[in-house]
Amino acid sequence: MENILSNIGTQFAAVEKIEKQLFDVVKLKLNTGLEGYNVPKHYGVFKGTGGDCFGIVGDVYEPTQPKLILSSLVECAASSDVDFSQINYTEHKGGKMIRFDAPIGKISFKNMRGIEDESIVKLNVQTGFDGHTKTTMFLTTYRMICANGMKATKTEFAVSYKNVKGNVGKVLSMCEAVSQAVSQQDQLKELYTHLNSIKVGQKEVNDFLLKVTGLDQAQYNEMNAAKRKRLDAINESVAIEFNRTGATAFGLLNGITHYTNHVVDAENRQDYLYIDSGVELNDKALKFALELS
Repeated sequence: MENILSNIGTQFAAVEKIEKQLFDVVKLKLNTGLEGYNVPKHYGVFKGTGGDCFGIVGDVYEPTQPKLILSSLVECAASSDVDFSQINYTEHKGGKMIRFDAPIGKISFKNMRGIEDESIVKLNVQTGFDGHTKTTMFLTTYRMICANGMKATKTEFAVSYKNVKGNVGKVLSMCEAVSQAVSQQDQLKELYTHLNSIKVGQKEVNDFLLKVTGLDQAQYNEMNAAKRKRLDAINESVAIEFNRTGATAFGLLNGITHYTNHVVDAENRQDYLYIDSGVELNDKALKFALELS
């Protein structure tokens, strides 16, 4: 009983720490301040404390408050026996987009090199205040052997809705989605073990990289210096992953995630991996790795 109470205390301490970082979001009507100039029903979205405008929105837009998302996520995680003591909060683009993530389990199998390959599965809830970004819930995996993270886009699990007045209440009923997310871990393990079973040679590697990056190894000598440098870096990442993972479709996938997680010169790594071109590159890598089967 003492351990249970201690764990509950740790979880709530983690949540309270995040609550102190959250901000309120306000929608303010825009006007010119000049007599005779009528402004349509457009609003600016801001932090409650002021600062730069996150986006220009219409009358139907209603920001989903960060505190509401957090409280609902914690409540639903508790009902699904998810330990939220390691819940994290990230602001992207200066708060224009925000994301909560919490580990919900692990998947593990022996890769082609005979090494135990373990990944932490995380549940993510993301929203934005630019007028375009939906509130979404998705899974990510964080591979322990190489510290590579990526969005798990090929599961059946996906939840998203626009931030409009009629949808604000949906965040209060996310428990079914959380439960569904937890159940998707077996599917992710099957996906990764399937990719691990597909052996690849140099032709498959070159074809894969052409599809994912648009860079053709056969045209290497005709490339400019920037493209050659990029292709060299990607090939090096693939070689690193083949060494610890094996020459497989799973190794190829992780060659790209190694490149996006550790090599690309990104101004903000979290923005790059979750809302910018990094997530697109990882998603293409998973798509074309599956086509190798």
